[in-house]
Parts: sequence; structure tokens; C-alpha cells
Amino acid sequence: QPFTRCLECSGDLLPASPAEVEGRVPERLRRELDRFVMCQGCGRAYWPGSHFDRLQILAEAIVAEAGGGRSG
Repeated sequence: QPFTRCLECSGDLLPASPAEVEGRVPERLRRELDRFVMCQGCGRAYWPGSHFDRLQILAEAIVAEAGGGRSG
């Protein structure tokens, strides 16, 4: 599953509120965004930045090419 593991420690990423990521993301982003995830291992925070849409399309294409989601 793309975007479910931390790039730093491979820990699980879980949804986090803006309050939970305070001090871990730039304040401007914390005020502007409402979607964050935080690593349960190392505490690193992630958010859907400008590159997120492109990465999501790439990940979906890779999964589709590998036959992901097909049953049988």
C-alpha cells in the first residue's frame, strides 16, 4: 500500500491532526492544511505537498502494471 510507511524508519503512518503535528511541520502549512499523517515509530510528519498528486498517479500505475487489485 503506497503512502502507508515512513520513508525514514518504515514505521506505520496514521492520520494526525494539525495540533498533533505542531512543531513538526512549517507553521504556515499547519494553518493551511488539515490532512497530515505521522509515523508511529519516529514521529516524522507528512502532508500532501505539491508532488503528492504526481506520486499517487505513479504509484497507481505501478500497482496496475504489476497486476495489483486483480483477483483470480
